[in-house]
Amino acid sequence: MDSLEVLREKAYLNLKKLHPDVDEVRKSQDFHDWVDKQPESIQAWFYENDTDYTLAARGIDLFKIETGFGKSKKPKGEERSLAEAVIENSRQTIPEVTAGGKRVWKASEIKRMTPEEFEKNEKEIEQANYEGRVVNDLRDVMTSR
Repeated sequence: MDSLEVLREKAYLNLKKLHPDVDEVRKSQDFHDWVDKQPESIQAWFYENDTDYTLAARGIDLFKIETGFGKSKKPKGEERSLAEAVIENSRQTIPEVTAGGKRVWKASEIKRMTPEEFEKNEKEIEQANYEGRVVNDLRDVMTSR
């Protein structure tokens, strides 16, 4: 077994710890249909990534949030948008600026964005969410679906 195969196996095992249903997700046509609708950068999290299990896990998190995979099915048209997923999954106790000097986003400012503004900032918001730099300041404002 070469070193790349070892890294792939370790990544798979770690991903399986985070998402025990990863094999079911990978076999799901809904998953592949969802991935096909995502920007190329998110598609790469799955189709061009063999060793970064944290990135794949984050993508599966988004898939499950947006589609309700593994939960009772939502009526068609009620899937969550990426912006809503970011807001729902954000963390509360984040300082305004991290040690690295990166921007901390507020869920309220993400929610107020126009579709064009969100699209312009989408990659940064995704990265900020992945790194825990999105603060959910909408605790009582958002209604659950």
